[in-house]
Amino acid sequence: MRKFSINIKHSKRIALFAFSSDGSKIATASDDHTAIIWDVTTGKELVTLQGHCDKVNTATFSPDGSKVVTASDDHTAIIWPIQKKYIPSEATEKVK
Repeated sequence: MRKFSINIKHSKRIALFAFSSDGSKIATASDDHTAIIWDVTTGKELVTLQGHCDKVNTATFSPDGSKVVTASDDHTAIIWPIQKKYIPSEATEKVK
């Protein structure tokens, strides 16, 4: 079993860790109002998803890994498209 470690950059509690379906990325959701996408191989942060006004409770990858949806205590869910290099463009949809 390979040991995996990342230098967590969240400033508050992490509510959730979720692996992408292919196991190449991890999403973390935090009380600091952000979610972060991490590269499993390098342990490096790929992108910080910012757009919520309260704690982020969950972050889930779509089955094909092309999107991440986050949900927050601000009563919204945001769908983030993940591009080829795993850098999200602007949120495609904010659901309230």
